[in-house]
Amino acid sequence: MSDDIDEDVPQLLQQWGLPQYIHTFKVNDITISTLSMIDRSLAKELIPSIGDRAKFLKNLDNWNKLTNPEESLEISSCSSDPPVFVDMLNPKHKQIKSVSEFLTPLDKNNTSTQLNDSNVIILPITGEDEEAGTSADLDMTICNEDVDVCSPLKSLLLKSNEGRGLLNLYSEQGKLSNNGRRKVCNIIIKDLMQSDPNKRIDSSLLLTKAQEIKEVFKKENISTYFIPYINDTKLKIKRCAKGKLYDCLQNRRRELREAKVIKKKNCSNIDNNSNEPLEVVEQDGGADEDILWLQNCTEPWHTVIEKWHKTSKNRLKEIETSEMTIGAYINKYPVLKTPRGHELLIEDFEFLYPLSGNKLFEIFPTIKKNIFKLALSKSQVTEVKEILEQLQLLNKDDENYEEIESILAFMLLPLLLGNPSHRTKKQVWRPSKAEVKDGFVTHVLRPMDVQDAIAHRREKYLKYKLTLQPVIVIVGSSYMDIQKYYVVVNDLFYETNSILKAVDTCFKIFHSLHCQYPTESVCVWNFLQLGLYQLKTKWDKTYSTVNAFITDLDIDL
Repeated sequence: MSDDIDEDVPQLLQQWGLPQYIHTFKVNDITISTLSMIDRSLAKELIPSIGDRAKFLKNLDNWNKLTNPEESLEISSCSSDPPVFVDMLNPKHKQIKSVSEFLTPLDKNNTSTQLNDSNVIILPITGEDEEAGTSADLDMTICNEDVDVCSPLKSLLLKSNEGRGLLNLYSEQGKLSNNGRRKVCNIIIKDLMQSDPNKRIDSSLLLTKAQEIKEVFKKENISTYFIPYINDTKLKIKRCAKGKLYDCLQNRRRELREAKVIKKKNCSNIDNNSNEPLEVVEQDGGADEDILWLQNCTEPWHTVIEKWHKTSKNRLKEIETSEMTIGAYINKYPVLKTPRGHELLIEDFEFLYPLSGNKLFEIFPTIKKNIFKLALSKSQVTEVKEILEQLQLLNKDDENYEEIESILAFMLLPLLLGNPSHRTKKQVWRPSKAEVKDGFVTHVLRPMDVQDAIAHRREKYLKYKLTLQPVIVIVGSSYMDIQKYYVVVNDLFYETNSILKAVDTCFKIFHSLHCQYPTESVCVWNFLQLGLYQLKTKWDKTYSTVNAFITDLDIDL
């Protein structure tokens, strides 16, 4: 990549009044050829400030219109980006590679560009372009009725029966299934690694491949397949790479390492974006000072976050390998007792399992209807019937429709999954359906009832010689009118703003504090772990009912 191209994006950001993000764009390999691939989801990852992001998207939209005159050319494009200028009198074209080519004012004496009566920018085809011949045509991303040209991805898919099958299914159904998305990613990653399994595949290439997917399967989103890694110390932003392409790449590398086709990474080069729990190793001596600070201070918050990140490995090793209780750990780090303490525990989960962070929010909305369909087959169960009746009363125009629907779907899970008995030497506890449901989400009618519910729960656990685990508590006169959502950890009440956020927070706290799932709802949490977060650990137990339930809901693993 030339220095000229490297300076194009900084030049644009300067002109748009956003120079503070130049470093972020550079570390994420955003060049002039990938700039137009940035959609709203990617922009949110790169630019956290709402005002700055709005300014960027507006300027980007204007820039795309300037560099992609598809409407005036009356061309049906395979994709709105990357921007390409086309000589309509010649099927060959030349792709703009430098922002300077369109920022330079037009001159009547300048023969590099000409403006015709139709406001079409014509670029002369050089001798090099002519010599490129057929290969240049194959790389074209502009399609029209007269020129039938495939994108690189479509050409790749057409080479295999599986790829042709995916294209045919998409043509018939107009969409890709989760299984179809996984297959597309597998085909791409296998092709990238075929010549050299050890070669480095950087983020700009994955972003390009995500764009190619959108070109072929137009209803797909680029951010579904790849969101680049961000580590901007100036803006205090650190996020791991995400997306189906990235997941597939990591899985493929893991398979090849196990087959000894490629070498295993040593401990100093462990990939922090792998979905395997990180091996916790000792950090430098500075971590001791940071831990001491965290034991005595709770603010300012940006310093708390910085030191929490620096001490992740030491703290997580401590809670995993020692016999420290949850209460002792919370007392050691008093910042966990603040209203935002749960955010730190979520950060620890993201450190351990970076690829699972957003899985619940991505997958749960897609399976809610399947949960309700499965519940219909068990509507003879009184508790299930009551929830389905409440579902029928919902008005889709209600502003809280989605939230109430999610609450009802979650409350069906313990009724559909059930739970195994808990046995000790002297007694057996067979949780009732009500106990299984309360063990997952405890519903109380009034705020004053919360403490009583927790006290009752603690007494029950003492009876069966069990340790009280984190639990979700919701407060409201009915499922249709929930006012408060809490995740209760010992005597701490972490408040969230939705049932989805409460479930996500509670799940991540289980793993970051290295504690067990509640005994009566272990199957529900195991289902969420395997089916929705798609996460496996070395401590997992196998439940046949959970595996069957995942199959019944048609979840692709």
